[in-house]
Amino acid sequence: GLRKAQFGIEDKEVLKEISSKDNAVLVDVRNEDEIEAKCCSKDFVPAKYLLSDGDCDEDKLCRDLPDKDANLIVFCAKGGRASKACIDLRKLGYRDVYNAGDIADIDFLD
Repeated sequence: GLRKAQFGIEDKEVLKEISSKDNAVLVDVRNEDEIEAKCCSKDFVPAKYLLSDGDCDEDKLCRDLPDKDANLIVFCAKGGRASKACIDLRKLGYRDVYNAGDIADIDFLD
C-alpha cells in the first residue's frame, strides 16, 4: 500500500491489460548487478541510463524505444527509480508510461 502510493505504482489488473497490447514494452531501469541477481523471463529493454540525472542519452533512447505511442511498463528493484524514469520518459514525449514497481510486482507477466 505505502510503496504503491509513494511511487505511483499501477494496479496489477491495469498492468495486465496493458501488457497484453501489441505495443507494450517492458523497460528495466535496474543496474547490471540487480539484473544478474534476479533476471526477468520476459523480453525487456535495459534502460538504466534513463537515470543519469538529467543527462539521458536521447539518441540511445530513440533507438531503444522508437515508438513514442508504445505502452511502456517500467520497473526497477523497488519502484522508486521506475517512478523517476516514468517522469523523465513523459518529459521526453512518451505518452503511455506506467510504473510497474519492482520485479516481484511483474510476476503476473510470467
